Amino acid sequence: TCKQWERIRFLHVQPPQTFEVLSKTIQNNTLDLQIWVLHPDPIPNRKVDFDLATDSSPPVSAATGFLFVIGPEGGFSTAEAESLCDYGAKQMMLGSRILKVETAVAAAAPLGQLWLHRSDPKNL
Repeated sequence: TCKQWERIRFLHVQPPQTFEVLSKTIQNNTLDLQIWVLHPDPIPNRKVDFDLATDSSPPVSAATGFLFVIGPEGGFSTAEAESLCDYGAKQMMLGSRILKVETAVAAAAPLGQLWLHRSDPKNL
């Protein structure tokens, strides 16, 4: 299918990680990824970087890819989401409802593909 669509990027879904491992991954970010924490509620005293319900123009980045971080069942606590943002992640809201993991992936993946394409049309 990727050959037919002439896509040069593949979606990689990682297995669940502990919060500590995830925090270190975000802190190190050696792959030049733009990291997004999917969190349904605004984090107090922090700007929401992208809200699907209100933002008509997604951010364009020179990142080589995206890491969408999805919390456990019930989502990240506000303190956990804030901590990940302190390490360099950005907050993304896909609406006010808590989504199942598979729904959040299905919603975030095309956004990443669109943003990569907008940053460089060869990045289909």
